Amino acid sequence: MNKAASTTTWVTKPLIEVATLQRGYDLPVQDRTEGKYPIFAANGSVGLHSNAKCQGPGVVTGRSGTIGKVHFVEGDYWPLNTSLYVKDFHGNDPKWVYYMFQTFGLERFSQGAGVPTLNRNLIHGEPIKVPPLPEQRRIAAILDKADALRAKRREALAQLDRLAQAIFLEMFGDPATNSKNWQLGTIQDALDRGWLLDLQDGNHGERHPKVSDFVNDGIPFVMANCLVEGKLETNRAYKLDKGWLKKLRIGFAKPNDLLLSHKGTVGELAIIPISCPEAILSPQTTYYRPDDQLNVKFLMGFFGTKWFQTILQKEAIQSTRAYIGITRQKSLPMIFPPLELQNEYATLIDRTNEIRRNHSMSLNALIGLIGSIQHRAFRGEL
Repeated sequence: MNKAASTTTWVTKPLIEVATLQRGYDLPVQDRTEGKYPIFAANGSVGLHSNAKCQGPGVVTGRSGTIGKVHFVEGDYWPLNTSLYVKDFHGNDPKWVYYMFQTFGLERFSQGAGVPTLNRNLIHGEPIKVPPLPEQRRIAAILDKADALRAKRREALAQLDRLAQAIFLEMFGDPATNSKNWQLGTIQDALDRGWLLDLQDGNHGERHPKVSDFVNDGIPFVMANCLVEGKLETNRAYKLDKGWLKKLRIGFAKPNDLLLSHKGTVGELAIIPISCPEAILSPQTTYYRPDDQLNVKFLMGFFGTKWFQTILQKEAIQSTRAYIGITRQKSLPMIFPPLELQNEYATLIDRTNEIRRNHSMSLNALIGLIGSIQHRAFRGEL
């Protein structure tokens, strides 16, 4: 352990003497005027205003709704009444306070079963180990470098996502204008031509699965939240006994099917992998089963274009929740490029996805490392 970082030089104080929190201020939307000062709510920046209520640098966190996220503000800003901001740093380094709150676990103190709230009086008395100011700055500088590296990794992933979209547009053109002059049609036309063998939603016949039907080990029951960034995350799914397959008329998917969320959250996509031989769909999801004439990765790329996603959102019937049923899905537009080009696209996307997987694994490892560094830093072991 670095002697300069030894906990023997640290002192323990109540939080209120380290970073005093204050509730933010009302600013109705109609009273906001465009300016340069960021407005912060519980979940982060929500716009700009012509006036600032607080001088920067500042630290803001959630008071109502979103609890646990912490935001650092370089300049002057306006914290809304759904947030708490640090009114007094008591001579401590603001960036160190920001990282301290990240490891503090503010969500532990939230109250309310409906909308979670954070009462600052509950945490102001919590003991905080405080190092000398030079040590605070050293810790903050180390964590700043780690944070910058994490931001670069995330930007690399975002660029790979943009690359995948660019590859589609380069090879097939913008479907909004059909700049490549492909034959146009609908999803129903794809069914009639045999490009699609079937599409069905999670209609489970006489009754839908209930909570009492779920088991610890079985077939994934896929809901919209299981479709994450183009991947099927079966670890998020409830499980059903295999006997359910005999009860289903429709609503069970197989490897290479494309899944589309169509209820509540509309437009999420994922391909059933080989590692998931069977999946039972909830009423929130539809499977598209392609024939050999249609590459499922091309279909996913087409469904993922901004143009098609915009159509999905517009077509979703708004009642209590957004919804687009099978009949309406069949009327959605479709283009029909040759299979050879679809396969070429799929090969490029496979390569892009492999790079993305490697970056994602590196990012997850980095996040774990940064978490370890933060905990060591606030135990005086850095």
